[in-house]
Amino acid sequence: MSRTQMFSPQAPIVTIRGAIRAARAMALTTGFATALVLGQAASADAQAGPPRVSPQARLTQTVGAATVEIVYSRPSARDRAIWGELVPWDAIWRTGANEASTFTLSHDGSIDGKPLPAGTYALFTIPGAEQWSVIFNKVAEQWGAFSHDPEQDALVIQTKPRRVPMHETMTFDVPAVDLERATIELAWERTAIAFEVAFDTSAAVLSKAEAEVAEAGESSRVAFNWARHFQTEGIHLDVALGWATAAAKAADHYWTQSVRARLLAALGQADAAKVAATHAMTVIDGAPNPDFAKRDAAKLAEEMASW
Repeated sequence: MSRTQMFSPQAPIVTIRGAIRAARAMALTTGFATALVLGQAASADAQAGPPRVSPQARLTQTVGAATVEIVYSRPSARDRAIWGELVPWDAIWRTGANEASTFTLSHDGSIDGKPLPAGTYALFTIPGAEQWSVIFNKVAEQWGAFSHDPEQDALVIQTKPRRVPMHETMTFDVPAVDLERATIELAWERTAIAFEVAFDTSAAVLSKAEAEVAEAGESSRVAFNWARHFQTEGIHLDVALGWATAAAKAADHYWTQSVRARLLAALGQADAAKVAATHAMTVIDGAPNPDFAKRDAAKLAEEMASW
C-alpha cells in the first residue's frame, strides 16, 4: 500500500452527533440499538462443577469508547411469588442468585448523574414496593449479600419500579444506548427497574485514540483517521493538528493537507490555514479519489472566505 493510499478517505467519518442520532433512530424503529453480548456460563469458574439452576450470564455493552459489563446469575420464577416473598421487601439482595452480581465500568462514568469511578463492583439492591435502592459496593467478590458492608458502598441510587409483562427468568438488558449513555434495565417476574450509565465520551475517545496512535505511529493512517475525526467533531484540536501535520509530511496530497488546513483554521491560525488550504488545492490530482477531492475542494474554498 502506498503512502497516498494509506490516507485515502475510503469511508465517511461518522461523527459523534451523527452516530447518536442514528442510534436513537434505530432504537425507535427496531429496538435493537444495543451491541450487547448475553451468554450463560461465561467464565471458567461458572463452568466448573454441576450445572446451576440459576445459570450465570454476562452482558457487555459498548458506550462510545467505554464498556459496561454485568455478570450475574439468572433465577427463574417457577410459579413462585417473587417480590415481598422469595425476595423480601426492604432487605439487601444479591440481585440474582449465587454470587453477588458484579458491575464493571471500563472508564470513569456516572449512574443517574452521580459519579462512579472505573472498576468492578458488587451490584446489590434493596427492593421496595414503591422505591428501590441500587448499591455499587467496592467488594466485588462476595457470595450472596451476607457480607455486605455499607462502609464499602461506592454509590447508592434510588429508582422507581414499574410493572412490565412477565419475565420468567431474571434479565438485565440495555433498551437504549448511544455514544454517551446507556439505559440498564433489570426485569424479573412483572417488575422492572432502570438506571442510566453515562461517560465523558470525549475523554474516553481521546484515551483510546492516543493508545492506538502510540502503537501505530503519528504518521500512520490510524493517526490521520483520528485527526480527521477530531477535526470533524471539533474536539482535541491541538492533538489532532500534531497528527495531521505528521500525516501531511508522510503523504503530501489533498486529504492530508485539507484536514491540516481546517484544523489550523479551527485553532484561529487563519494565515497558516490559508497557506495549507492553497497548497491542498495544488495536490488534488495526486490524491486518492480525485473526483471526490475536487468536490470537497470547492467546499474548502468557500470555508477559506470566512477565515
